[in-house]
Amino acid sequence: MIVTKNQNLQNRIALISGASAGIGESVLRDLAFHGVRCVANARRADKLNEIAAQLNTERELVIPVVGDASQQEVVDAMSAAAVAKFGREADLV
Repeated sequence: MIVTKNQNLQNRIALISGASAGIGESVLRDLAFHGVRCVANARRADKLNEIAAQLNTERELVIPVVGDASQQEVVDAMSAAAVAKFGREADLV
């Protein structure tokens, strides 16, 4: 992901699927580095929770939601987690 110095991402909330490896993990790490609060999804609970713990050392930026993002109930759980933890729905998907 390319972020320019003029972009303000501090008050953004993102939903990220596939966050335990590859592009999804890279996007998650980059957004969290820039202060974006993230609801991260993957099917592999152990890897997802490990990444979330690594990124949540200073403040809670990442909420892990385990499951298959092709299932509507998992997507609903991700949206609900954003509202419950961050007070509003995600604006980056």
